[in-house]
Amino acid sequence: MSSQTESQVFLITGGSRGIGLGVTEVLLQQGQQVVSFSRSLTPELSSLQESHPGKLFVLQGDLTSNEACANAVSKTIAHFGRLDGVVLNAASGGPFARVLDVRDEDVLSTLATNVLSAYAIVRASIPELRKSRREGRGGRVAVVSSVVVGGGAGISVYCASKAALNTFVASVAQEEPDITFVAIDPGVVDTKMSKAYREEGGKVMTPEMHGWLVAVHAENKLTTPIQVGASIAAVALHAPQTMSGKFVVWNSDEVNALMEAK
Repeated sequence: MSSQTESQVFLITGGSRGIGLGVTEVLLQQGQQVVSFSRSLTPELSSLQESHPGKLFVLQGDLTSNEACANAVSKTIAHFGRLDGVVLNAASGGPFARVLDVRDEDVLSTLATNVLSAYAIVRASIPELRKSRREGRGGRVAVVSSVVVGGGAGISVYCASKAALNTFVASVAQEEPDITFVAIDPGVVDTKMSKAYREEGGKVMTPEMHGWLVAVHAENKLTTPIQVGASIAAVALHAPQTMSGKFVVWNSDEVNALMEAK
């Protein structure tokens, strides 16, 4: 029997700061149970843990390790008894370099964090997500993509990794018709990554792209992690199966409609 009011259990990668922290905070405010899996434990995440006793379980580990990713899933299930949804947010924004200067080890490191961790987490989560869908709770995976999937000078590795996630979502949605997979463009968010792009990107980006990023900040048009987090949480909680496999924008009409879902 379906219970739309029952709280759900979510595993969030990169939940210690930025967008991931925003999603974590929104889900906790909505009464959900959350496991945050990231490399570090920030003061902000510790504060959320203190203010939501029993609702937030924090795991630290190496997202480039398949074993650590699989363990994060098993520990989530062991701690809360189930897993209903996943938010894949963890990402490395580097390296800031043109192709001639990119080192192989930096390519491999970024792809391991941004792409391979998604494969590892999803692979380990599928059986439990199928079960959650059968039992009428969740069965959704929200993947944080990027506004720059069309490419950008100086950030080719990051762009390639996010484009890979979009096609991963489109592909695995066909393989797993009972689980909803959605990739989300979060726009330009006020995070450490966007700050680094403004401060360091001028050396390698085109003047047009770097100027645009600087202007968005100067004109106070950056969105906050909480704003974007609310949209991502809505997708993770309410995205219909008809949305599975899609790449959607965080403030699009179809996402805004989910924000109003109960």
